[in-house]
Amino acid sequence: KAPPEGYVCNACKQKGHWVYDCSKYQPSKKAKKPTKSETSSTQANKKTAAKQAEQPSTSVENNKVFIRGLPFDTTQVSLKKKMEEKAGPVKFVNVITFEDSKRCK
Repeated sequence: KAPPEGYVCNACKQKGHWVYDCSKYQPSKKAKKPTKSETSSTQANKKTAAKQAEQPSTSVENNKVFIRGLPFDTTQVSLKKKMEEKAGPVKFVNVITFEDSKRCK
């Protein structure tokens, strides 16, 4: 879609194209300001984490860890070994795999 008549690119100060299509356009590297809902959800997460830190974790539910982005060839044995190297004793590990290839999801 062409820009409206009179639109001037903020990157090169020329007409005829959008700033996002400009060869001189460099996206800002500063962090975007969080929206009000993002700020309130972050604050709620911090409060929940603080409450959990105050209470001793005794149930399995409080001690679950979910890990994503594992290599496809990850096995339960290899993951348990790696976790024990980093964090100490691990009670249970479950790696979810694809039915057909048996690769880690």
